[in-house]
Amino acid sequence: MTDERAVLVMAKAPRPGLVKTRLAPMLGDDRCASLQSALITRAVAVATSVAPRATVVAFDPSDARDELAGLVPRGVELVPQCGVHLGERLAAAVTDVYAVHQGLLAVVGTDIPLLGARHLRDAFAALAGGDDVVLGPAYDGGYYLAGMNRPMPSLFDIAPQLWGGPDVLAATVARVEADGLRCRLLEVLRDLDTPEDAVALAAEPTLPSALRPLLGGPVAVSPGGSSMANREPTITGGASSSHCRPGDPLPVAIVVPTLNEAEGIVAALRQLRRDFPDCELVVVDGGSSDATATLAACHARVLHSPPGRAVQMNAGASATTAPVLWFVHADCRIDPKALDQVRAALADPAVVGGGLSLRFDRRSVGLGYLAWSSTKRARHLHQVFGDQAMFVRRDAFEMLGGFPEIAIMEDLELSRRLARRGRLVVLRATSTASSRRFVAHGTWSMIVFMQALKACYFFGVAPEKICRLYRAGPPWKRPLRRTRRRQRRQRSTRPAVSGWGDPGVAAPRPQIERTRPEAARSDRAPVPDEAR
Repeated sequence: MTDERAVLVMAKAPRPGLVKTRLAPMLGDDRCASLQSALITRAVAVATSVAPRATVVAFDPSDARDELAGLVPRGVELVPQCGVHLGERLAAAVTDVYAVHQGLLAVVGTDIPLLGARHLRDAFAALAGGDDVVLGPAYDGGYYLAGMNRPMPSLFDIAPQLWGGPDVLAATVARVEADGLRCRLLEVLRDLDTPEDAVALAAEPTLPSALRPLLGGPVAVSPGGSSMANREPTITGGASSSHCRPGDPLPVAIVVPTLNEAEGIVAALRQLRRDFPDCELVVVDGGSSDATATLAACHARVLHSPPGRAVQMNAGASATTAPVLWFVHADCRIDPKALDQVRAALADPAVVGGGLSLRFDRRSVGLGYLAWSSTKRARHLHQVFGDQAMFVRRDAFEMLGGFPEIAIMEDLELSRRLARRGRLVVLRATSTASSRRFVAHGTWSMIVFMQALKACYFFGVAPEKICRLYRAGPPWKRPLRRTRRRQRRQRSTRPAVSGWGDPGVAAPRPQIERTRPEAARSDRAPVPDEAR
C-alpha cells in the first residue's frame, strides 16, 4: 500500500447467536446476523470511499475469511485478528497494517451506523494538521474511531478489564496525555449494541435506508404514548424540544459550566445521565487547562466559551431548546427525585423557577448550619445560588436577558430579578455540594467572609472588585502585610553594630525566611459561593 491514508476496519463475522447478542431478544439471532452483515458492508464502503487502495479488514474469528470475503469488494485486504482481549487485537492489527503502510491510519469498528466519510476525512485532516491521535467518542464511553499519525500500538495498552466498559475513552485519553501526545476528539456518535440504541437510531432521519428495516421498522412506542427514543436522547443534538404534546413530560435541558473539573466530571455526568436520561445535557467549558472537556465529550454535548460562569451558562442556554433550563455545577450531586419535583413545581404557571435544598458531602456543625440557613434564605428571601441547582423557565430567562454577565453574584442577581416576575420555589430534593473549599479555608471563616461579600454587593461595590476579594480569600487568613511592613521599617531604622558591638559598623542583615500561611498561598483552593 502506498496511499498516504489507510483505514483499518475491525469486524466480527456475522454468525447467528454470536453477534449482537444484546439485540437478540428484540430482533432474533438470524436478524442480528443480517444486521451485522449490513453494518460490515456499510463500514467498508465508507472506508474505501476515503482510502480506496488502503482499506484493511481485520476479522474475528480467524476461520471467518470466506464469510468476510463475500461482504467486501475486491482490493480490500483481509487479515485475522490476534490476541486475547480487544486491546491486544487492536494493537496486533495496527502492527500488521504498518508493516506495509507508513502513512496516517484510522481504525474504525462496524457498530456505528451513522459513521460517514466526513468523520474519516475530519480525522485525517486533524492528523495532517499536527495532532498525534484522533478519537471518535461513542455514547457508551468507548470510541468508534482511533486515528494515529505513526505506529502507536501502545495506544491500546489500557487495563484489560476496561475493554467493553464505560471507561475506555477516559482511560485512553489519560494514556495519550501521559505520553505527552496531542489528541483531538470528533463528534460523539451512538453505537448499536442494545435495544435502546436500536430504538434511538431508528428515529434518526440520517440512518442509512439499508439498515432501517433491520432495526424493526417504525419506532417503538411506550404504553404512555411517547417514543422511547425521546427517553434517551442522542448526544449530538439532544432529543428535547421546546414543543411537547399533552401528557408528555416537560422537556428540561441541563447546563453544566466547567473549568478544570477533570477529577470529578465523569462521575457527575454519569449520574446526570443515569438519573435524568430524558434531559438534554450540555457541558460548557470555559477553557480548562486539564482534560475536563475531553472527558466530558463521551457523556454530553460539549461547548466552549470564554471563562466566566454567567457567560458559560448563557452560552449553554442558547444552544438548547427545552422550555426549562436547569443549571447544575460540576461539583454538585443532584437528588434523583429532583426532576420530578421540578416538573411538578412548574405545573403551576405562577412559578418561574427555583432551586433545591442545599446539603454538603460531609457533616459538621458549621456545614449543617450553612446548609440550613442557605435553604431558608432561598425560600424566604428568594436568593437562590448556583450550588442549589437553579432551574428557570426559558421564556422568563430570555425575557430577563439571561444571567447578567458580571464577574460574580450573577446567580443572586438573576434570582432577584426572577422574584419580581413570578414565584420562586425551593424544593425538598437536595443538591449536595462539595465542602472541600470550606475545609481548606475554615467553615466559619468562610460563612462570615461570604456574608461580607454579599453585603458589599448590596451596597453597590463593583462586582469586579468583589471578585478580586473573593479570589484572595478571607483577609484574616492572609499575611498581615501592615505588620510586616512595620517590622521592615523597624529593622531599617535600627542602628547598625559590628560583631563586637562597635557602633557605626554595618552588620550583615539576617536572612529571614518569609513564609505565608497555608490558606494564603497562591495554590490554595478557590473560595466557593455556597455561603453567600
